[in-house]
Amino acid sequence: MCSTKFNGKKMVNKRELLLKSADELIHAQGFQSTTLADIARHSKVPLGNIYYYFKTKADIGNAVIQLRESKLQDLLKQLDQLETPKARLKAMTETIIANKKDIVKYGCPIASLSQEAGKIEDSMIKKADSILRLLVDWAIKQFKEMGFRQNARMKGIQFVSHIEGMTVVAQALKDPVVLDCQVKALKIWLDDIKN
Repeated sequence: MCSTKFNGKKMVNKRELLLKSADELIHAQGFQSTTLADIARHSKVPLGNIYYYFKTKADIGNAVIQLRESKLQDLLKQLDQLETPKARLKAMTETIIANKKDIVKYGCPIASLSQEAGKIEDSMIKKADSILRLLVDWAIKQFKEMGFRQNARMKGIQFVSHIEGMTVVAQALKDPVVLDCQVKALKIWLDDIKN
């Protein structure tokens, strides 16, 4: 949390507090079900102050999309430090296991927001879809580096579809074993894949 000092007192960045609360609540409840009052209560910021930072609920949704895209970009930069594309793809699957508890409870924060945004507003869907496209483009790049030229796009989409599919099934069944089994299967697929 970002803070500054003023006359020896810690001042909290309310916008960041509101955004963090909105991100958590939207992941847990969905965009449609999350109210401005929920965000105010969760962040402990008075409801009237929300309008100073976000004029509309759509503004909050767009800020959450930007936040999630930034988090994904940071993750992809970290994964890109690994030596081989196959190692990067496998490490991406490990992030599913690392976030298993939240995924089983609430689903994937990327895909769930993209799916919900498609049912809400045209302005949000393009922004929400950009997060999923970022992940797909990254996966395609990995397969290109592995020597897949003509079918790198198909392989990248297949990889992301497998990840997103396993998160949906695990959440629907409330079963973390689904993720364990499917991550293992995805790693075997990556090991066996031939170009």
